[in-house]
Amino acid sequence: MKLVKKSKYLQQFIRFCLGKLGVFPKVNSKLRLIKNADLSHDFKQTLRQMAFSRPRKVEPFLKSYLSNDIRLIKRARFTDCEGGAILLCAVKDDFARIKMQINHHRNIGVKHFIYIDNISTDGTFEWLKEQEDVTLYTVDALYNSTIRMGWCQSAIEQEGYGKWYLILDSDELFAYPHMENANILKYVSFLENKKISAVTTPMIDMYSQSEIFMANPDEEIKNAHCFFDTFYYQDHRYVNWHFGGGPRYRLFSLKNELTKHSLIKVGKDMVIDVHEIFPFHKNTETRAVAFLLHYKFLPGDAQKYKEIVKAGNYSWGSQEYKAYMRHYEQNPKVSFYYPGSQKLNTSIDLLKINIADKKFSNEFINWTQGSTHLS
Repeated sequence: MKLVKKSKYLQQFIRFCLGKLGVFPKVNSKLRLIKNADLSHDFKQTLRQMAFSRPRKVEPFLKSYLSNDIRLIKRARFTDCEGGAILLCAVKDDFARIKMQINHHRNIGVKHFIYIDNISTDGTFEWLKEQEDVTLYTVDALYNSTIRMGWCQSAIEQEGYGKWYLILDSDELFAYPHMENANILKYVSFLENKKISAVTTPMIDMYSQSEIFMANPDEEIKNAHCFFDTFYYQDHRYVNWHFGGGPRYRLFSLKNELTKHSLIKVGKDMVIDVHEIFPFHKNTETRAVAFLLHYKFLPGDAQKYKEIVKAGNYSWGSQEYKAYMRHYEQNPKVSFYYPGSQKLNTSIDLLKINIADKKFSNEFINWTQGSTHLS
């Protein structure tokens, strides 16, 4: 097994080197596109790395970023995050999750939110417009994850580089051990002290005791979906580390990519992809020191996922969502809950996840309050 893995990594390395030598026509065409773009030298260097490893993303990203389709609707009343982090999220028709997201992050000390609304019709846009701590953009374009990268890059350019951004999807909440007692300003200060500029955050799927898609719709999302798996796995994938596992792996045998870098001090030369950062050396912080609580299967999502399958506008023709719906249609009573499920009572429970870096969390807690120790 180890020999197979080594062979796989060697093949990836050889492909990367050949790409740099211009062997692959797809890479060459993307390099020409980057060369002709009106961009800074450092940014072009970063995009060249993307061309070697993710060539199909280069053109849609550049088109989205350079067209600057996002339009400012209103600025937050106060935009100084005082050394903390600015939350950045693109959203379409996700009112319940967005309210949960904003409330959660206000509670941990986020002062400034930036939302890019993709023509919501469920009240999301109107509600966000009323929030004093929200800077709101709108964009009327067909969504996919690469195009969204361009939207977020445009927003960061307008809001400013050299700041900490918390870049999330609408179904994600940033969480770290001890967050009830130490706000995100302290967390960012600790990261600065440790000279960490990009935080690796595995996605932790949260679920209820009911069948998927069938939790009580009147119950608060976080209260209903308060269970998680404690087993995840980690393996190396050439330039960075990959996290997988959790309930979707356990139940559906899906090897989902769960690695994200959500809390980042963004520089002018950086491009934030969904599951990695360019330039590559920004991915070197591999410890699971924080997590994304991921609320993927809520009441009403079954219909939403059917539409995603039909549109085919997510990765690989919405292949992942096709798998969800195929399993669900075969067994509508399927539930993620099982005897090994762990309930999330406080953020310290996240340390029960096998990939959690307890040493780092001990250091953070000791740094904030002096003497607490976790076994």
